[in-house]
Amino acid sequence: YGEGDERRAKAHLIDAYFGVFEASGMEGAIRSNISARRAYEIEAIFGDIRKAINRGDPLSEVESLVKELEEALREDGKRLYRMGVLPEEAR
Repeated sequence: YGEGDERRAKAHLIDAYFGVFEASGMEGAIRSNISARRAYEIEAIFGDIRKAINRGDPLSEVESLVKELEEALREDGKRLYRMGVLPEEAR
């Protein structure tokens, strides 16, 4: 997005959501072990990033949303790990 390639940015976002967040099982793990509400909050951040890209928001706003998403995923990943919920690859 920072290079002006909105289409590529959207493709990366779709890959992050479907190819990583859902496919890795993280979305389901959050929904099952933390809460459905938290899973929805994470999904909403993905949606906010998509909307910001579609609107052509300033790079700083998109980067802020991406940072918010990264922090939320890190926090939830640590929480799931403490709960003994491991990634599919680790099982």
